[in-house]
Amino acid sequence: MIAALMLVLGVTLGLSGCGSGGYAGGGIVSLSKSAIVLDAGQSVTVTASIADSAQVAWSLPQSGCGSQGCGTLSTSTGSTVTYTAPSGIASQVKLTLTAAVPNTKDQQTASITINPDPQIQGTTPSGTVGTPYSATLTASGGTGALTMSLASGSLPTGLKFDASTGVISG
Repeated sequence: MIAALMLVLGVTLGLSGCGSGGYAGGGIVSLSKSAIVLDAGQSVTVTASIADSAQVAWSLPQSGCGSQGCGTLSTSTGSTVTYTAPSGIASQVKLTLTAAVPNTKDQQTASITINPDPQIQGTTPSGTVGTPYSATLTASGGTGALTMSLASGSLPTGLKFDASTGVISG
């Protein structure tokens, strides 16, 4: 009776596997990032935490991202990958990065949102010495709050730049 019970238990464990998705090892426990937001052309590194020595395969969709493509991965295998978003996108792109143990159902995903590059709009008309001057610049796109600043050099004497409003005046 005990031998028959042990045989049934052994066959049941052998057929069902011990890990998630039919993988007998510990597999992928988690990813270092599960929701990623970045600007076009930026990169992010994601690491898979694994419970054993399982191989990890990384993948991205290869279609549905428009003419600019979906971006690139630094490698297709290993516990760590660097994703680089496509440059020059005109609208937001959303996709899913997948880490999987090959030939099993064991996988984890990270959602990636890519925002278009920040853009500065506005015109700076020619000025005349002794005449009041005003021009407004605005910033849009990108991820997070945008701030403007004078990157280098200086404005002509008598002009000032208000970074909070984008106004050049004097």
